[in-house]
Amino acid sequence: MLYRASGHWSQPVRVDMVFKTRTFKTILFLYICFSLCWLPYATHFLWEDGIHAKYIEICITMLGFLNCALNPVIYFVRIKKFREACHELFPKMKKIWPKMPARTRRKINPSSVYECSEIAHSTTIL
Repeated sequence: MLYRASGHWSQPVRVDMVFKTRTFKTILFLYICFSLCWLPYATHFLWEDGIHAKYIEICITMLGFLNCALNPVIYFVRIKKFREACHELFPKMKKIWPKMPARTRRKINPSSVYECSEIAHSTTIL
């Protein structure tokens, strides 16, 4: 079966589930880190019980800011294109960065237009 994509006929495109699963895991990991870093801040100021220890508030706020510092580290570990861009930006630092596994190869062309075949359902309302 042939599909029309970008003005020419082509074979149906298979969606690479490995890529989608890896992307989902990365987003899930980012969300969990965000939640763990900002949950103490939110709970402390939501249920403020009169305890105003300045060092506790500073530590909780710094834990929230730690999330911003963790995001590039997560991107570096999980996304090969981000890692390559960092290597280009800081070429001398490449020697001290750990060797990361290669990215799984995508089996699809990202610029492809995905079209679904639709079965025409005609329903009439009387």
